[in-house]
This record gives sequence, structure tokens and C-alpha cells, in this order.
Amino acid sequence: PAYGLSSVPPVHRAPIRNLAWPKANADSCKLTPLHEPHPGLVIVAMNKMPTSRSVMNLGVDVASEQLDIAVHGSKAAVQRIGNHAQAIVQWLRQVPHGSRLAMESTGRYHLLLARLARGHGMQVYVPNPRDVSHYGRGVGQRGKTDRLDAQLIARYVANEHAQLRCWQPAPPQLAELDSLLRRRAARVRHQGALRQS
Repeated sequence: PAYGLSSVPPVHRAPIRNLAWPKANADSCKLTPLHEPHPGLVIVAMNKMPTSRSVMNLGVDVASEQLDIAVHGSKAAVQRIGNHAQAIVQWLRQVPHGSRLAMESTGRYHLLLARLARGHGMQVYVPNPRDVSHYGRGVGQRGKTDRLDAQLIARYVANEHAQLRCWQPAPPQLAELDSLLRRRAARVRHQGALRQS
């Protein structure tokens, strides 16, 4: 039903001049019931924003005392952390689960990072250094520094992870045998150096 102007409760009105207000009438003051559609009304339903962080592709250049970490597709600078459990665990807390992490095999220095990252729920890859080097020449990378190597490894795992196998820790017996062989090789090199001195 329409409501006349006379039914509207009186309000205090200040004098208004020089404003071209449309003339009020009963139709302009008509109240539209809530169940009637409003012409021109658009209801926009927004999707819920995702709460999970995106998967990251990370490359790490491993040294005995430090790790240089690069994120593929990020403009952030390469991050450097210590190659020990406390620093690695603290860094892993910032990385989304399921992210891809690649590093070259460096004897035993990469094993701590590989084990902790795998325990964090990451996809860990340890590609052949020769494959990464060939990939770098193929994409035209020039220069070789720890930071450049980390960025190259991140790019490599981002584009080639479908062709790679995830790293698996060696059985305890095999790991012990590998350690013994490395110690033997180190002693052989040391003896050779003594003979030449």
C-alpha cells in the first residue's frame, strides 16, 4: 500500500533554497515491501579467500656451514642461514607444507636439511649436479656464485620436478657403509698428500 505525505511523522526542517529537488508525491514516498524485488539490485557472492599458502619451489646451495636459499618466481633476495638444526627448523616454520625443495648432493652436508625438510612435509629432491649444470647452460646462465646456483636450482625444480624422483633417506646399514667408504677415501687422500710432502 502507498503511504501519503501526511502520514509521515513531522520533522524539523531548515529552509533550503536554490536546490533543485524533485517534487515529492505519494508515489515517490511509496514503501516497497521486503519480499518485492528491487529493480537494478545486484547481489555479488564472493568466494572465500584461500587460507593455505601457495606451494613454493626452492633451491638451496649447500656448504658445510651455511645454506643459500632461493625461491623461484620471487623478487626477494637469496636468504642465507646456518647449516645446523636450529636455523633450519626455524626457517622451515615459514615454508608451506608440500613445497618443493631441491639441493645438490654435497657429500654429507646436505643430509641434515634433506631429512628435516622431508619431516616437515616437503617434497625433497637431490638432483645430479651435472644435470643442473647442463640445465644452466641450456637456459643461458652466466657466472657461478652460491646465490646464482641457488636460483638456478630453484628454477630447475620448478620446471623439471615432474621428471625427478623425490629423495628418500638411505637405510641405516647403507648409510653406515657410505660413511665408512667416505672415511676410507679421506684417509687415502691424506696418505697420498703425506707421501708427496
